[in-house]
Amino acid sequence: MPVQEIKKAVSNEELLRLHLISGEFYTGICHPDSNDTHFFVINTSDRSLTLPYWAVKRFERMH
Repeated sequence: MPVQEIKKAVSNEELLRLHLISGEFYTGICHPDSNDTHFFVINTSDRSLTLPYWAVKRFERMH
C-alpha cells in the first residue's frame, strides 16, 4: 500500500477502516500526529491509537 495514499486520507481526517500488517482491524477517524510525521492517530469508538504509516497493510474509506 503506497504511503502517500494513506497520508492523503489521514490528512483529510476521513473515517477509515484499517487492516494492519499485524492482522488487527480498526475503524475510526484518523488525523496526522502533531509530534511526528511518520505517525498518525486513529480515534475509534473506545480508544485512541498512535500508529506508524508503515503498519497499514490496507485501508478502506467508510462512507
